[in-house]
Amino acid sequence: MSKVTLVEATGIKDPLLSDNYELLIPNPPAGSAEALRIHCKSASKPGSTIEEQLVEVFGHKLLHVGKHSYSGSMSVTFVENYLMVITTALNDWAQICRSTQTQSGAFKEEYATDATFIIYGQDGAKIGEYLIKNIWPKTVPDHAFDSSASALEAATEFAFDWIEKKS
Repeated sequence: MSKVTLVEATGIKDPLLSDNYELLIPNPPAGSAEALRIHCKSASKPGSTIEEQLVEVFGHKLLHVGKHSYSGSMSVTFVENYLMVITTALNDWAQICRSTQTQSGAFKEEYATDATFIIYGQDGAKIGEYLIKNIWPKTVPDHAFDSSASALEAATEFAFDWIEKKS
């Protein structure tokens, strides 16, 4: 097989652009679904890992497929506004999960919710949709205040159980 030619390379379709996505959390236990949707600046679609299982026979080493699992963690950055809508929502949600005062909390059915990660093509058509099961905020972000007058962001980690491709 020879090196890829220019003619072959022109067969590659347009690239997937990093801003063609949407993270929907339709039923957050705290805060507004619309605020979380609109303020979402960046999100990482979780991937998965397939472990390997080593089998040694007669001096040979063979690798087989092992457990297929997810990291259980998803990074999301929100643009914060002057009312601290996102930080307040994440903090209130975290308090539903587990109160800092009493260390008691809600049951998973009350603090975890499903989210949808949608990927769009150049023309705005949906090209991928993923269901993220049982997300909840693992971190409530710190905010560094200084004299630069920069816009603040709320970078957080969500925990989740699994992700599945819907379309």
